[in-house]
Amino acid sequence: WIAVPTTAGSGAEVTRNAVLSDPASGRKQSIRNDSWTARVAVVDPVLTMTMPRRLTAQTGMDALTHALEAYTSRWATPLTDCLALEAAVLICRNLYSAYRKGSDREARQQVMLGSLMAGMALNNARAGAVHALAHPVGIRYGIPHGMVCGILLPFVMEFNLTHAAEKYARLARELGIVSGDGGAEEAAERLLHFVRALKQRLELPARLGEVGLEESDIPELVEAALESGSLAANIRKAGFADLEEILKKNL
Repeated sequence: WIAVPTTAGSGAEVTRNAVLSDPASGRKQSIRNDSWTARVAVVDPVLTMTMPRRLTAQTGMDALTHALEAYTSRWATPLTDCLALEAAVLICRNLYSAYRKGSDREARQQVMLGSLMAGMALNNARAGAVHALAHPVGIRYGIPHGMVCGILLPFVMEFNLTHAAEKYARLARELGIVSGDGGAEEAAERLLHFVRALKQRLELPARLGEVGLEESDIPELVEAALESGSLAANIRKAGFADLEEILKKNL
């Protein structure tokens, strides 16, 4: 099949992933098969230029989540790091411009390239705790996947900070957020602040509680997240109490 993406994005044009949703049971499952990889991908940023601002923000944060989760994955390699790091840089530098002015062709092109590279990294290094939580939360409350990822990303980054500081620091330096003189922990904190600020500039909700999350649902959502294979790739091991705390911070 030939993939022609119109968002930036899921990166599905270069992955072997599919997602099945069953609203009746409240389950959303990612499945993978090499035969689902597109034979040809026609990636033209012009096709994304009519995306509404809200969709631009949501799909862009999904792509950034792919990049950051693949970058800090337990299964990351030097090759996936190259793809994921550059993807994160491209998206961080250009997503707000694409959001603010949809006709900005250069910004659209850079975000589209970042999405594609993030998809390639994700395809090989997998995702992490953001995606493990995003699937049950999204289907329970009918929230778009990119919005859930965008809301959760800073919370999971904060959880991973002790284990991912060096990689977060490298990205912060690539983005020019910090100089090369500071420590890794400080640089990682600055990156976390940057992502929080980007989420705010894109006018995404600050917490899942703003879009429906109920405290009484948290135990069931965590149980569903624990079944996700994405957790195995998360750089910091996350158990029931950890995921519960992340969701409680979102109320």
